[in-house]
Amino acid sequence: MIKDILINRRESKRTAVVYKGYKYTYRDVYNKVENCVKQIGSVYGNNIGIFMQNSIEYVVGYFAITFLDKVIVPIEVDSKERQIISTLEYCEISLILTNNQNFEYIERIVKLYSKSRRHRTTRHAAGVKGDA
Repeated sequence: MIKDILINRRESKRTAVVYKGYKYTYRDVYNKVENCVKQIGSVYGNNIGIFMQNSIEYVVGYFAITFLDKVIVPIEVDSKERQIISTLEYCEISLILTNNQNFEYIERIVKLYSKSRRHRTTRHAAGVKGDA
């Protein structure tokens, strides 16, 4: 499994990800993922959406979802409202990981959709959710 790669290399100081010129080691990424998993906590449902641009936060969110043994549902950040609602319905997404840049947009859409359903949105920035 993909999470095994990170688990097996969690103490390594070798570069795992390079983003905008900054090198993140496997240890860095593992620690961010571990923090993110703790903050997400238990999630009702099997499918977790990820709504953010390619970034270190995306990598951390991706791995965190695999650590939770959940299904990753990528949602393009330039998707139209109707496309996002369709994805929420079809994929039965129970949580969406996003970042501050996209939070208000996705939160508004989820509020429209979730009046009769149970959904959460979580701001996610390098393994930190909340008002980071």
